[in-house]
Amino acid sequence: MNDIKKKVLITDGLADEAIKILEEHFTVVEEKGITPDKLKEIIPDYNALIIRSATRPDADIIGNANKMEIIGRAGIGVDNVDLEAATKKGIIVVNAPASNAVTVAEHTIALMLALVRRIPGANSSLKSGKWEKSKFKGIEIDGKTLGIIGYGQIGGLVAKKVIGLGMKVIAYDPFVSEDRFKQLGIVKAGKLEDIYREADFISIHLPKNKDTIGMFDRKQFDKMQKGTIILNVARGGIIVEKDLAEAIKDGQIGGAALDVYEKEPCIDSPVFELKEVICTPHLGASTTEAQSRAGTIIAEQVVEVLNGGTPVFPVNAPVIRPEQMEVLSPFFKLAENMGSLFINMFEGNLNSISIGYNGKVSEYDVRVLTSMTLMKIMEKHSAENVNMVNVDLMAKEAGLKIMIEKSSESSDYVNLMT
Repeated sequence: MNDIKKKVLITDGLADEAIKILEEHFTVVEEKGITPDKLKEIIPDYNALIIRSATRPDADIIGNANKMEIIGRAGIGVDNVDLEAATKKGIIVVNAPASNAVTVAEHTIALMLALVRRIPGANSSLKSGKWEKSKFKGIEIDGKTLGIIGYGQIGGLVAKKVIGLGMKVIAYDPFVSEDRFKQLGIVKAGKLEDIYREADFISIHLPKNKDTIGMFDRKQFDKMQKGTIILNVARGGIIVEKDLAEAIKDGQIGGAALDVYEKEPCIDSPVFELKEVICTPHLGASTTEAQSRAGTIIAEQVVEVLNGGTPVFPVNAPVIRPEQMEVLSPFFKLAENMGSLFINMFEGNLNSISIGYNGKVSEYDVRVLTSMTLMKIMEKHSAENVNMVNVDLMAKEAGLKIMIEKSSESSDYVNLMT
């Protein structure tokens, strides 16, 4: 019996209760503030890596992670992880998407109120020995309209909370159903221009990706109402800071409250010199409660994966919802056997493959079954390790076209996979 414990590396700190969960199963090492070179040097010894936003495991570091099974991001955003490199290496990347929603929503509202009531300047003035009451006249938010761009969990919480403060809300998110907007009586914007036309404040709640980087530039600011106030507690890089500074200087934008920046850590930005802008150093998730939740969620997923289980919040791997497990689990062994049988019988060049699902099973998300079948097909001839995490990417890189056919009809069986 092998009594050697698997090793977990923590580089950005983790809540004590989360570390205790890990220590019950594994050897845990903390290396706060580790340099990229040092991380690359020691990472071959570890089976799991847990990070927050500071550590940036890139392709070079991940390429050296020969024992790594899982990277856990104790938070929501995973833009500091090279997902493609991790996927190719067969490393599962997980996050904690629900851990800091309340905290980020509260920080958004705190920044908005601090900005309109000019609290940072008033605090600094009074503590410097001045009583400048007339200098810091603010504005009310009651009756004003908040435009929310990105109506996910955090955007929804912000909406709910500001309605309680007397604000009207209009939101834009083409991927959210009408019913969710109707639950709070929120106006659904058909396009961004509807937000720009109606909103006194605009709060951004978008992920950072190729479509959103640099999304809010001078062209967009000029479409907004004159004097609009911008809030961003989402991801840095979505706003072009130089353009925002210029729009504020000439009065097109009334002000901004920011928690995230194009480059982080950020100690110099064109918005820093403006009195109409208040800033915090990426504190959106920085509450005791949120960090405890995030740490616990990640620790539990690391335990699950390193013990051969399935994570709850995988970013780059297929997952089965509990309610689907009863239907799909009988097909697991069948999918693997079909893949093995096919590749052992097949001769010639494989350019495409068709997998059919008939009967009741066709009504479910069958991606995990497809991946299991492909895994057995790809591992036969691949020089690299093939697993459930990287099989789809490896099939794509190999030029293998995958066709999925579904039908609710099955003449001979209740369920059929071909």
